[in-house]
Amino acid sequence: MGENADRFLAAFNSIEKALKDQLNMHRHFSFSRMIDGAKKKHPLVAKYEMDLKKFAELRNVIVHEQTAPDFVIAEPHPGIVQTIEKIHRELISPEMVIPKYKRQVKTFNIDEPLETVLGTIERHAYTQFPIYEDGNFKCLLTNYGITAWLAHHRNQFAFEVDKVKISDVIIYEKHMNNVKFVCVNKSIYDVKELFLHHIDKKVTRLEAVLITENGNPNEPLLGIVTPFDAIRIP
Repeated sequence: MGENADRFLAAFNSIEKALKDQLNMHRHFSFSRMIDGAKKKHPLVAKYEMDLKKFAELRNVIVHEQTAPDFVIAEPHPGIVQTIEKIHRELISPEMVIPKYKRQVKTFNIDEPLETVLGTIERHAYTQFPIYEDGNFKCLLTNYGITAWLAHHRNQFAFEVDKVKISDVIIYEKHMNNVKFVCVNKSIYDVKELFLHHIDKKVTRLEAVLITENGNPNEPLLGIVTPFDAIRIP
């Protein structure tokens, strides 16, 4: 059997075993049926569904049409081998949210003046601001919420911003379910899936995914994934 066929089958068999383990399958199921089951809870399987099913057809040709130990009827093209090995790497060892999105996240207390948030916007151009009260996560304030507050007070030509507290502004945040928390062992593809399907489930935009050790909102923040980050996940 040629080198390409050997590499192809090695990657395919490893993917098949991983799917069986994930789905806890103890008896034989067709590879296509495993894909149909796994894609419902594994975003990468859903992403590569058609590729994987085509690879199953090629695997069947290689294995079942072999007429001699050193002869295969179809030797996979190098590009096919590279593709299945790439999918194998992503499925078996996907890139995790930590360390990729590990970063210091600026947080605010609900009793702080709005001026501190505005200063952060001026210096860093941030658009998402995790708000805490007595160490517990309260909500995610966004530039949309701040704009809504400003619009509501547009007829007040003069006001002292340093006397306006964050607690006065967050009530203008239109959607309070605009943030999700995940634990450190989630993959970047799990997070992308949250952004893709949040609007389908909540009819709102997901503004950020915040990362803590166990996905608990009241644990220290370890990182943040923004919509801009999500669209760059392949």
